[in-house]
Amino acid sequence: MSDEDKTRETAITSRRDLVKKSAQVAVTAPAVAMLLNASTKQAFAQISPYQATNLHILDDFTFGNVRRVAQSTAQYMKARSSEPLAIVGYDCRFASEDFAQTVSDVFAANGIKTLVFDRPSPTQVASWTVIDRKATGGVAITASHNPYQYNGYKYKTETGSAAPSEAIAELERNISALDEVPPPDHRLAIGLVSSYDPRPAYYAQIGRMVDLEAIKDAGLRIVHECMYGSGYGYIAEMIGGGRTTVTELHNQRNPLFGGLNPEPIPPNIDSTIAFMKVGGQDLCICTDGDADRVGIIDETGRFINQLQVFSLLMLYLFETRGQRGPVVKTVNMTAMVDKLGAEFGERVYEVPVGFKNVAPKMIETNALLGGEESGGYAVRGHIPERDGILIGLLFADMIVKTGKHVSQILADLEQRVGPHAYARHDIHLPRETYDADRKRILETLEKNEPQEVAGVAVQRVRSDDGFKFYLGDGSWVLLRASGTEALIRVYSDVFRRQDIGGLAKTGWVVLVLVLPYLGIFIYLISNGKSMGERAMQRAQAQQSQMDNYVRSVADSGADEIAKGKQLLDSGAITQAEFDQLKAKALATT
Repeated sequence: MSDEDKTRETAITSRRDLVKKSAQVAVTAPAVAMLLNASTKQAFAQISPYQATNLHILDDFTFGNVRRVAQSTAQYMKARSSEPLAIVGYDCRFASEDFAQTVSDVFAANGIKTLVFDRPSPTQVASWTVIDRKATGGVAITASHNPYQYNGYKYKTETGSAAPSEAIAELERNISALDEVPPPDHRLAIGLVSSYDPRPAYYAQIGRMVDLEAIKDAGLRIVHECMYGSGYGYIAEMIGGGRTTVTELHNQRNPLFGGLNPEPIPPNIDSTIAFMKVGGQDLCICTDGDADRVGIIDETGRFINQLQVFSLLMLYLFETRGQRGPVVKTVNMTAMVDKLGAEFGERVYEVPVGFKNVAPKMIETNALLGGEESGGYAVRGHIPERDGILIGLLFADMIVKTGKHVSQILADLEQRVGPHAYARHDIHLPRETYDADRKRILETLEKNEPQEVAGVAVQRVRSDDGFKFYLGDGSWVLLRASGTEALIRVYSDVFRRQDIGGLAKTGWVVLVLVLPYLGIFIYLISNGKSMGERAMQRAQAQQSQMDNYVRSVADSGADEIAKGKQLLDSGAITQAEFDQLKAKALATT
């Protein structure tokens, strides 16, 4: 590590420790925390080069590693343009702007002109700026909705979209061929690196996608839950100042995100849901850490889940705006979309999880809408990328155009496609052994595929991104391993017709189904209060069985490895013998 790196990382570690102390105060003294956060306005994060692997800052994500990734990016852009132009943005995490500056310094050392954002900004703003300025590519320093310990390095191609697989492969080959990249001479940035305010051009683009003036004059009462992220100010500046009012929540820079993950789903937004339940508001738009994902809360304080949001968007674009075109969804998206596609005569494409899969398919098919379960949605005519700000404003426009509250629009949707229920359960695993753990879990499932789930026959199985079981009644359940975090996710989307026996009569819907061979449970939750309480109690008791199973598979060889380590330490076996014992234990289910 260079002396310059040591100095910078020592300074950042000191600032990180101060921020952690600030966050402890923030729990009981928000006003004091605001002052402390203002004085320590950096954010601590994790890097995921090209959205592949999440790393801890100053552990795996160091200035040296960022320079290597930036050098790889510079080589990639120079191979595609004789006069490349790069865009560099960053989020609100600790030291994100420091890493953005490091990227721009490396670009300058390669003779690349670079526009660096003058403030933390949403990732999609970097994507739009790439298109607007006809740049060769762009970089966003962000870990998006991931926990505060993480940060990411996202590369955007000239289309503004996430790097496709072939681009990622080339970038990774570049990285592998690089040794240490020393800190460049900062003087090289003079004349090549410029500060840039991306908001005017982005606001103009959003104005082309949605009638901002109509929303501004509608007299709506809109809440924007910023989640301490980089979306602060954007919605208020675009639609505030008229009859419509915008109230921002958590719009300060807080590197620990208030102790919660900056992902706009419960329980991270429980306080916001409580705020909306008080009443007096028309819509709450929740954006994540870099504002590319969105969560919606209706006027009653009900959280509209991600699958419902996608279906509402599709219905609004097709019926209210009269637009047409294919729709692209990920494997963990709702079957409601398929029903709407059939009704309107439009094809629905299903791709593996991740916008790196959604975006190319949208471009290929000229799709009207693309979306994924994690709250990311894209609309034709904008960028082939997630944009939580735009989607939130489309919901405001939905209210204006239909003259209905979101709760009423959702009721209309359910009348068309029937009642659906959705659930996702995250099972966290040790980061150090995650690769081996997920391989063993998926191999176990592959060898024990069920023929039916909760008494419903499995019609077909998709296994290119986890295992998705399509059931005979239109429901599905999916188990997949995350590619960015050390966890296994279980999803389900369930439909029950009103005329199906006891389930419908008692108001029950299946939220999570049973994979009997694995002991992974998905539960029946009642819409009725007493039944719902009893079902939830059973669900909580059985949920531990699901966790215990997955963890037992992941930890099956732990005892043998521990015993072997004791023998190695005592000299009873050699290192080679221990390595063989460890390999055998990891290979055993």
